[in-house]
Amino acid sequence: MVYCAIREGGVVKLDLERIEDVPLALDERLVIPADRLDPSLVAGTVEVCAQVRISSLPEEHLLRGRMSMSGRLICVRCLEELDWNAEEEVTVRLVPAVASPSAEETELEPGDLDVRFVVDHELDLLEVAAEQVLLALPMHAVCRENCAGVCPTCGANLNDEGACTCDSVVDPRWAALADLRGRNS
Repeated sequence: MVYCAIREGGVVKLDLERIEDVPLALDERLVIPADRLDPSLVAGTVEVCAQVRISSLPEEHLLRGRMSMSGRLICVRCLEELDWNAEEEVTVRLVPAVASPSAEETELEPGDLDVRFVVDHELDLLEVAAEQVLLALPMHAVCRENCAGVCPTCGANLNDEGACTCDSVVDPRWAALADLRGRNS
C-alpha cells in the first residue's frame, strides 16, 4: 500500500480515501508546540510517539492504538517545571464532516466523545495527538505532594529554604478562628 501521509511543516496529513481494505499502520514521532496545548500548564513542547492503525469502515474510519507522551509541565503551586510522561490507549472514530450534527443536536452522548469529524477525507495527525495530550494532562500538576507554593507577598518559592523573609500575615478572614484557638488553650 502507498503511504498516504503528506508532511507540511511538521504536520502529518493523511488522505483517508486512500485507506481501503488494508489498515494503515503508523509509527510517528510528533512534536506539539505549547501554543497548541495549554501554555499555562505546559512548559515548552510535548513529544508524542503515536503507534496507531487506521482502518476503513463503512462510511467512516477508525484510528486505534497507543500514544506515549512526554514533556515539561508547570507546577500550579510554585510555578517550577516538572517532567511529565503519560501513555494512553487511543480509539477515535473518524467521521466525514457532512455527518456532523446540526446546531440543534448539540447534546453529547457518551459515544460522541471519541468522534472526530474530518473534512475532505484529510486527517491532521498532529491535531489528534494534541487533543489526546490535552485529555491526558493532569488538572493540577504539582512538583511534589508537599509543595509549599509561592509567598503571596513577595512571590518567592517557599520550597527554597530562606527564599522568603516576609513576616507571616494571617488572612483577616481566618482571624476569628485564631481567636478561638487562643481561648481554648
